[in-house]
Amino acid sequence: MVPKRNEPFRAVLSRVDVFELTASHEDVLELMRSMAERGHGKLPPAVCHEVIDFIARAGGNRQLSVRLFESSMKKVEYATGTGTDWQELVRSQLDQLGQPDSVLRPVDSMAHDLKCLAVAVEQHPSSVKLQLEVWQTMTSKSRATFFRTKKAFEDQHASAES
Repeated sequence: MVPKRNEPFRAVLSRVDVFELTASHEDVLELMRSMAERGHGKLPPAVCHEVIDFIARAGGNRQLSVRLFESSMKKVEYATGTGTDWQELVRSQLDQLGQPDSVLRPVDSMAHDLKCLAVAVEQHPSSVKLQLEVWQTMTSKSRATFFRTKKAFEDQHASAES
């Protein structure tokens, strides 16, 4: 991903060849399968292929990455050493791929907070207490920040109406 607003970085990019590599879901799985041919650490190739088959089934339509191979194999090595179910460890890792935007930290925190507040106000127009609960669930921020954001939200709406 090339940052659009980073002028020094764009100046460097204008002086070099840039290749963007995009791989389909199947391309990533095929690359993982070829990596599994050698095994991984103490894991034989057969176990590695089993893990990749599991990732293919459980991955759904998530955007897979080759980096997933290394971390999954480490989880399987750990699980086999401790006698735990490796599928649950790998599944939890897959579940973290493609999390909804509300889990990620937004670049513009105030705009995100205001959007979350708009949702909370829409859901509970007459209850500040319920607005606070919804907003805190969405942002994981404090009560004091809620009231500062609510003041900014109200100021925006007041100036828009004028």
